[in-house]
Amino acid sequence: MTNWCDNTPISLRTAATNKPSRKTALTAPEKQHQMAAFFWWTAWAASTNRPGQEITYTNNWPHEPLVANAPASASVVWSIISFVLLLAAVGGMVWYFASQNRTAAEHALPHQYPLQHGTPVRLNFSRPA
Repeated sequence: MTNWCDNTPISLRTAATNKPSRKTALTAPEKQHQMAAFFWWTAWAASTNRPGQEITYTNNWPHEPLVANAPASASVVWSIISFVLLLAAVGGMVWYFASQNRTAAEHALPHQYPLQHGTPVRLNFSRPA
């Protein structure tokens, strides 16, 4: 993991305990300009209507009443359709699994480890001392 402003390596513990400070702020004018340009571009893409249409380049996402962004009707319809299809697919898989006749013999574990010839499997689940 590296520091986001100057690519210096940092540990996860340091990243979790590091508080914002003057030391970690963007001080290079070029980096500040890049960050501002990124914020401007994402705000523009999320709030500017496509030419000749009433929806934005991001299909009116995220919803924001201050810039008249409401979900497009096609987005709502396809979201509902995809959710219903997802539920149907999961239900179909559950039904298929439940409809299979399974016996305990199908799930029996082998007496020997398949990759070792003649060596019985010995599992040790005790905690190391």
